[in-house]
Amino acid sequence: MSNFYGVAPEATLGTYRVFPCVGSSKDDVIIAALEQATPLAKAAGKLAELGIVVVAAIGNDGEQGLAAISVASFEGAGYLAKYFEIPGILDSRIGVEENLLTLTAPEHDPEGCTPYPSSIKGNIALIKRGNCTFVAKAKLAQDAGAIGCIFYNNIDEGLNPKVYDLSPHVFSHGISMKQGQFILDQLRAIGAMSVQIVYREKKGVFKNKRANQIPAFSSWGLGPELEMKPDMGAPGGYIYSTVPFDKGSYATMSGTSMATPFVAGSAALLLEAEPTIDRSDVLGRLQMYAKPGLYKDSNTSDTAARQGAGMINIFDAIKGKALKIVYNNTGADLVLDNGDTIHLEAGEACSVTLRFKAPQDLNPESHWIYSGYVNIEPTLDTSRPVLQVPYAGMHGSYSTIDILDLQEGFPILLGPTPDGRLTPILNRADQLPRTYSMINNKFVTLVLKISNPMRHLRIYIMDAKKKQVVGLAPFDGEFIGRTDSVRAKFFIVPWSGRVIDADGNIRTLPDRDYSMVVVAPKPFSTSHSLSGGPHESWMSPVVRIKH
Repeated sequence: MSNFYGVAPEATLGTYRVFPCVGSSKDDVIIAALEQATPLAKAAGKLAELGIVVVAAIGNDGEQGLAAISVASFEGAGYLAKYFEIPGILDSRIGVEENLLTLTAPEHDPEGCTPYPSSIKGNIALIKRGNCTFVAKAKLAQDAGAIGCIFYNNIDEGLNPKVYDLSPHVFSHGISMKQGQFILDQLRAIGAMSVQIVYREKKGVFKNKRANQIPAFSSWGLGPELEMKPDMGAPGGYIYSTVPFDKGSYATMSGTSMATPFVAGSAALLLEAEPTIDRSDVLGRLQMYAKPGLYKDSNTSDTAARQGAGMINIFDAIKGKALKIVYNNTGADLVLDNGDTIHLEAGEACSVTLRFKAPQDLNPESHWIYSGYVNIEPTLDTSRPVLQVPYAGMHGSYSTIDILDLQEGFPILLGPTPDGRLTPILNRADQLPRTYSMINNKFVTLVLKISNPMRHLRIYIMDAKKKQVVGLAPFDGEFIGRTDSVRAKFFIVPWSGRVIDADGNIRTLPDRDYSMVVVAPKPFSTSHSLSGGPHESWMSPVVRIKH
């Protein structure tokens, strides 16, 4: 591709692979990469102390990065995509993945969830989302002879169908409900249920109707102890970027991992413009010149718990050249919107403390996050951009907020049946505990729903008969974010009968009955033990190990 430039052209990049081909990375691998990038550093927090600006994605599933500048994602203004169009119809371009093909809408079942009454060999099926899985729809269309499927949404937004089952061999992609309805209208206009479409080889530029809004995948803040997280946002939706060469070199992707390099490049530009800037001031400068995004199609700013200071604006951050309010040598007035005025003489400085009251109409028994922005508008030099500072707070006692979500039967402990299915493990007085060998995938899986982020989570293994703790379940329990049951995102802990003992060694437990005890410390608690400070706990049903 040509005529494409990154945020910081000619920057020197150091690339360190930390992710495997499948799955996620481990802390020690990431720290090793950081140590290679800066030999003196031991972790992201240490990097910041050494004057290195560290930028990290806040995550698509709730991860929190407290030691670094954490980044939320905004939808981009536009995107590149392959597309098809209906010949002879103006403005019929629909972005998808130069062939002339026939598009057929199944009349017998718009959702395509029942067998087709006749062959659609060589056609593409236009199928509405709903009633059955995308895999089922694709298989039925394939059985009828279709070479591909176009799924259109049943709600007013775009669609990116996930087909993880490889048994359907037809291609598939998604379009919005409005685009699907547009095609159906064309079909009805010509009195047919089939129409010719053309897939263009070159990509087209499409306007993103959700530009500058925060997508659903971008994680919520605030931090585990009400820290302002995320710090800011950047374009991360429908970003055209690089992929491995064998996957085509370039592709359009979305995620906070797309937004994070944008902020890293912006920080590099700021450091280039002001090499002597204190590295600890970089975050503040970028935040003060960011622009808050709006909530959906309203004129109201979205909460700072989703976007921090807002969309990064590196042009204004460099142009502004001010982290603190600086007055000229003639003196100036700072006028607050409540009418108060603070007068400063030439060369004089002062600190201003602002206190915010929670909205008055909130239920005092609930926990509500409220936020906003303090705007600082230059009146004499209108060429300078407006500065703004985000604030956020919680209405109610944060120390009483729920950490574990105990609704709908959660947490759930699952165990495999002889035929390989995972089923809930329950304690029943008339039955012996379920027995597992803990080998060959015969282990149990704990499924948690997390209502509020926490700095650490511990799972103790208890001898069910002696009621004594025998060790800790080995898993990464640091900085646990919220889960999202709407998107079926849970915190999963598999346990294979091994524990970390008091000496820090991992050992296999002998045949016996055990329970898992989940301990989630309340906010600001300095302890995560069963006998420590305020915490929530949950004990699992008994599991019998027999090797």
